[in-house]
Amino acid sequence: MAYPYPDLVPWLDRHLTPATYTTLTDGHTLYQLRENAADYAAYWQQMPRYVYAECPLCACRYESIADTYRLDGWMPTLDLNDTLFLAPESSARPISCPHLLGTHRLLNLHGLLPTELEYFSNNTGEVPYLTPWFFPADLVSWAVLHALPICRVMNEDFSPSYTAFSLTYFSEDPKEVLRRHYASEARRGAGDREFYPGTLYPPGMYTTLSYDETLYDLESWARRGQLGWLDNQHPDLPLRMGPHTELAPMYHNVVGNRQKYVWRKGLMQPF
Repeated sequence: MAYPYPDLVPWLDRHLTPATYTTLTDGHTLYQLRENAADYAAYWQQMPRYVYAECPLCACRYESIADTYRLDGWMPTLDLNDTLFLAPESSARPISCPHLLGTHRLLNLHGLLPTELEYFSNNTGEVPYLTPWFFPADLVSWAVLHALPICRVMNEDFSPSYTAFSLTYFSEDPKEVLRRHYASEARRGAGDREFYPGTLYPPGMYTTLSYDETLYDLESWARRGQLGWLDNQHPDLPLRMGPHTELAPMYHNVVGNRQKYVWRKGLMQPF
């Protein structure tokens, strides 16, 4: 199957060959690489950097070290992240501005089975959607959408196969937005010792097959000026955002699994 977003492919940094990458990682996962400080440091030094967001208020640009050579390390969770990909240490995390809420990572397998991994779980589904409680009526908030291809080795070369989507949230008062959300979660989980206050809206919330379609209607969010994206048709990736702005065609009607799932023991299973 051909990769569905060919316009993203030129943005990939593929300065390593599969042979060099294999030597660098020695077949180890990121978790295993941590056990050897020298190997772990050498790995991070070779990973590329990618711009993935821009603050709509102050124009602070966000970039992150990210391993786009393989799927390992891209497992989506229902927590906001402070970077696009895992970071080896605080000094490698992106410069941040006071308007940042955090980044929601999603991973779309495009119908492929992640046979290169023994285990892969996806808590957010594969299709980008907005978390509604980051947009209170009395505080201005925004989300910035971006995407990168993730490779796997095919025919002795790195082949773009999956897509990592990111939604980075900003607000004029991010601390207040999060305070309200966690206060609401505390009320919802009162009395339940095992309750965990998730940061992001889960797919199919409250029922397994029912979705709030308004959260997946990215075009409407863009026209209202609440969702922007980095324009990959221009070399400096300018932020496109504002009322009546039309969303880039590649983000229209993204196809993918909207449910949680887990790949384990060679089988794809509902989460």
